[in-house]
Amino acid sequence: MSAKVEHARSVSIPNISHIPLFTGYSDRLKVRLYTAGGREINPLQHPLDMSFSFAPATLATATVADSALLLFDIRPNDPAGSDGSLTITLTEPATATTKSFGPFYVLVHP
Repeated sequence: MSAKVEHARSVSIPNISHIPLFTGYSDRLKVRLYTAGGREINPLQHPLDMSFSFAPATLATATVADSALLLFDIRPNDPAGSDGSLTITLTEPATATTKSFGPFYVLVHP
């Protein structure tokens, strides 16, 4: 099977009940793509574009660290105790195929 975003059925970031963010710190996370059968899609055929949306929008910011490795940095903006969600959208530029994953629960810790 070719490693394309259109074959992805789920993502795993990270394998815990929520994504913990800590006030004043950035965390680097890795997106892992899986087929419906649970097999990791690796390596990817083409680099993917990643975009991020938070609810509420002020909760945190995320920036791509390495699109080929699907790494991104996430940093809270809201104070400790704030929570919300993160949705990740992946786009394969070669085919314009887009998939969104989430929402993932996010909690800001002190």
